[in-house]
Amino acid sequence: MNRAGRFRAYLARSEAARRIHFRLRYEVYCRETGFEPAEQHPEGIERDAYDEHAEHFLISHEGRPPDARWVGAMRLILPGNQPLPTTANCRLFPEVAAQSWEPALEVSRLIVRGASPEVLYHLCQASQEYARRHGYRRMFFLVRPALVRLLRRHGLPIEVCGAPHRHRGTRIPCLAHTETAGTALRAWRERLQLPAAAEIPHYTAWEEPATGGAPHPTEVPAAWGPPPDVAGLAAGGN
Repeated sequence: MNRAGRFRAYLARSEAARRIHFRLRYEVYCRETGFEPAEQHPEGIERDAYDEHAEHFLISHEGRPPDARWVGAMRLILPGNQPLPTTANCRLFPEVAAQSWEPALEVSRLIVRGASPEVLYHLCQASQEYARRHGYRRMFFLVRPALVRLLRRHGLPIEVCGAPHRHRGTRIPCLAHTETAGTALRAWRERLQLPAAAEIPHYTAWEEPATGGAPHPTEVPAAWGPPPDVAGLAAGGN
């Protein structure tokens, strides 16, 4: 069954979109999983120093009411003055560390509501497409072993790139090469019977409204507030 347009991925660049992203992270990482102490985020948003050098994404279930619309999120940490979290905190294999000159970003704060493989696909596809567009050849992530197995079951070329790391449980440092991930994602897209990217883009930037004009782009939804009831949210990743 073709479910074209059921989910949409947004690059959250407006203040309203980022606030939804941070509120969703608070509900998952503070209230539901206890991964982060809720008392350290009294405003009901979860963010840290890495967000200053990151791009933020949201997945919308189109057609749903506001209280059930936002079903996925992630951030991509970009290189800056500080190393990426995985390269800074993990013991990477020598052959991986030796390629530190290759442009890389890190996938982080991955949220999938209801364990939906289609939402997971859209997050993975958005990260690969962003990396490809901006010249990042590798994508790092620090995740639970179960998520590594899940991504591999969907055909993604995930490579363990270092020793297990203890951070609120066991986390595995991994990487994916942008080019080979693109090939695997095209196959996954076909299995989901989704149309080609030429018909539906991998993601749409949700920018601030243009001064004195309508929001840009016009297909971006209104700035709904965060879901008041996020029971069933599942988080994976760092």
